[in-house]
Amino acid sequence: MKTFIREGKREKSGFTIVEVLAAIVIFGIVVASLFQMVAQGFTLVRNSRDINRVTQTMQHQMENLRSSTWANFETQVGTSTINVDANGAPISGGTGTPPFDWSAFQMAQVIALEKAGHYKVTLTLNWTDAGSRTHTRTYISWFTNNGLNEFYTRSTS
Repeated sequence: MKTFIREGKREKSGFTIVEVLAAIVIFGIVVASLFQMVAQGFTLVRNSRDINRVTQTMQHQMENLRSSTWANFETQVGTSTINVDANGAPISGGTGTPPFDWSAFQMAQVIALEKAGHYKVTLTLNWTDAGSRTHTRTYISWFTNNGLNEFYTRSTS
C-alpha cells in the first residue's frame, strides 16, 4: 500500500489586500500633510513679502517728509492720499494703481499739529492682497523742527 505524505503549508510571499490598503491610506495621509505644510509655507512667505513691501513704502514716505524743508513740511499739514508707482514707491500725481499683485491699495497721510512746533504724522495703508484678504497697517511718527522723533507701527489684518 502506498502512503501519501502530506506536504506542509507553503509560505506565501507578498502582501494581503488589507496590508496594501493600509499602506495606501498611511501614504495618502503623509502626502496630504506635506502638501498642507508646503501650502502654509508659501502663504507665510507671501504675507511676509507683503508686510515688507508695505513697511518699505511707508518708510519711504516718512523719509520723503523727513528730507523736506521745515517750511515745505508745514505746507503738507492736513489729510492727503499718497499715490505709488507699480513698485510701491510714493510718487507725486499719478493714478495710484495698486502695486505688486494686489487688487486694492490706498495710503492716507495725516499731519496734525499736536502743540507748537510738534506735528504728529500718521500714515495708514490699506491693501487687499492677491488672496482677497484686506489688511491695514498704520505708521505713526512725531516731527519737530529738529526732525523725526519717535515712531511706531500698528498692524491689523
